[in-house]
Amino acid sequence: MYYISDNGVFFDGHKIKGASAFTFKILSDGYAADAWSVYYLGVKIKGASPDSFKALDGGYAKDTWSVYYDGAKIKGASPDSFICGHDGYARDNWHTYYRGRKID
Repeated sequence: MYYISDNGVFFDGHKIKGASAFTFKILSDGYAADAWSVYYLGVKIKGASPDSFKALDGGYAKDTWSVYYDGAKIKGASPDSFICGHDGYARDNWHTYYRGRKID
């Protein structure tokens, strides 16, 4: 659980180093962002863009360049065509995914 105070941003009782309390926003499914970074369960997602980042359904998320599942980048997934299905399924123009893994 995220907590924002004047002293910083915390997740499950641990301070998130470098997170900006003034710009921090809790998104959904464990995702959050500030003006400079994106986080999943309190851990910074390397390379994720806070300006374009969107939390989707079922643990999926995307930004302009990448798609993520539970905070991990899905190699080769296309953010432009990526859509979530139900029960962990998702797809883009080329592949179907289940819980972040390509299955076709």
